[in-house]
Amino acid sequence: MDKEIIEQNFKLLFTNYVREYCGGSQNSYTLSIEKRDRIINCLRNAKNEPSARFRFWVRAKGYRIVQSADGEDILALPPKGNDPNDNLFKRVATIDEFFDIIYSAHSENGHVGQAQTYRAIKAIYALVPRVLIIKFIEMCPQCSNTHTYATKRRNTSVQNNIISPDKLAGAFAVIKRDPDDIEETAFVDSEEASSNQQEVANALSEILAEKLPGAEIETMVHIETEEAGTSQVVLFPCHLCKAVFNKKKILQKHINSHQDFKPAVPLQKASPNSKKRKFNVAFHTVYPTKTRRATVARRRVILDMDSSPTAAQAIVLAASRPDIDLIAINCVAGRVSVLNACENALRVLKACGRDDVQVCRGAEKSLLGLCGRDENLPGLSWSRKIEGHVQAEHSVSSLIRSVNENPGEISLICMGPLTNLALALRLDPLVANHLKELYIVGGNVEAQGDISACAEQNFMFDPEAAHIVLQEIRNAHILPYEISQRHCMPFANCVSWLNNGTEISSFLFDCFTSEELSLQAKTGMVSPEVFAVSMMIDSTIVLEKDQVFATVELKGDYTRGQMVVDKRGFLNKPANVFIVKNMDLGKTQALFGSVFSMIEESDSLTLTPITLAGPGKDHVPILLKEIKINVV
Repeated sequence: MDKEIIEQNFKLLFTNYVREYCGGSQNSYTLSIEKRDRIINCLRNAKNEPSARFRFWVRAKGYRIVQSADGEDILALPPKGNDPNDNLFKRVATIDEFFDIIYSAHSENGHVGQAQTYRAIKAIYALVPRVLIIKFIEMCPQCSNTHTYATKRRNTSVQNNIISPDKLAGAFAVIKRDPDDIEETAFVDSEEASSNQQEVANALSEILAEKLPGAEIETMVHIETEEAGTSQVVLFPCHLCKAVFNKKKILQKHINSHQDFKPAVPLQKASPNSKKRKFNVAFHTVYPTKTRRATVARRRVILDMDSSPTAAQAIVLAASRPDIDLIAINCVAGRVSVLNACENALRVLKACGRDDVQVCRGAEKSLLGLCGRDENLPGLSWSRKIEGHVQAEHSVSSLIRSVNENPGEISLICMGPLTNLALALRLDPLVANHLKELYIVGGNVEAQGDISACAEQNFMFDPEAAHIVLQEIRNAHILPYEISQRHCMPFANCVSWLNNGTEISSFLFDCFTSEELSLQAKTGMVSPEVFAVSMMIDSTIVLEKDQVFATVELKGDYTRGQMVVDKRGFLNKPANVFIVKNMDLGKTQALFGSVFSMIEESDSLTLTPITLAGPGKDHVPILLKEIKINVV
């Protein structure tokens, strides 16, 4: 058959297999041309994309529009992992390009193996599944006729009459020893077994798997059944000249001799740290040393909060993380009324492009009837137009339902008064057992207050609710007021985040008044809500914590709302909370700063210089620095 016809049939068969493999609508790993164009349009102008979920998915995946060496705008992905040599953006391949890409990497380099082919493609392209590379080589007209793949097909064929393990139970004796020094001894004394070598081999494989459970042994038995004169000679032609070779290694050396030839997908050297599987030469037994990596489930998170500029930062951090499934934001009265808190949460979610997150209205008053103030926060962001709606379900009901439907999966972060959680615990005490983890922003450990002489604001607004929560919940993490005040993020870093020209950064910047920004320029930015979300994402951020018993003072004339921490055990009660004492500020800044690196900047936005006038100091306007990247 003509070579061109063979290649056309090969391309047709492989393309059909690719479309069958990648054809599912739920497949988010591979991209079609239509989906790639939709992503590019979303990155160029997010307002033209009606689906907020799709916009968030694009940001979470990290897609970028970059310019290639010839000036073409292409869709690319940033490098992943900690490999210092892998610092270039990878071009995103579509399913229609898979054949040409794999053909260039495999055939033009002399029909190299699947490992070399995969490394070559991985260095330039993204989203090319390795399983398709393996399938391509198996279907390759030249490689499929070699001894390796012909033997593989012969050994994997199903036999009609396989001798059962029971028939050969007395014919084989298997001795189990250490996996590194394993021996199997086979004795054949059955005429029926010796009459058919293939049946014996299949039965032996079953017996070995039965005798050695859990060892994950893959036995490969090669039996030559071809008669003399029937073997097929495979020839490998050079695509650069008319030379023909009978071995792939000779062809590869010949291709390298063409000095002017530069393959579209050049080969890459193997990493020196790459691990190989152990191989038992005596019995052709492979022991896998690396198990398949399990898929990490996304954390399911509920935020319970009132409203503040730093709470908005926490919402942005939680809503922008691809490893967090933000289920709902439960609002409660505190610094502002519960209605203003709900509206402010909707404004933040609109800026994040996350209108899929539910906002639920919670307690309007404390347990003793104290209301939040009617005035909203003074920043410009809090007067923006509201889009979306508040859920009809109450926050307490939503919390009870979500926790009981997903026991042991919900992480709750309370950033305001604890009224909603206290009501939920009184209505359904099982909520305490079904929560995965609880983080509380509030309380104090050194009798320093921010709203009274001895009490912190969240606990002081509803001390009875805080008392109920600490009484019912075990092993909650509490970030006290004094500890958060000692961890100030440098204002220079915050300015670079809040002034990079994106919609989210502009929103967060306008959350503050000029007076608040001037104060933070001197002292640094303190964001306890961001600290709480960061601790939930990465537990190693907490460098030091104490497990103690804590409660809340309810009767003191001057100390009402103060958190009482029994460090020396005078109350003789078991520890119920973890008090955070020290945090890794660098990791927290890295987590919060990564939010803005995941957001694609819009060309239509202009950077606004920030000028902060301080007493006796001239502050130079700070602008976002231009970052240059290398593009493949």
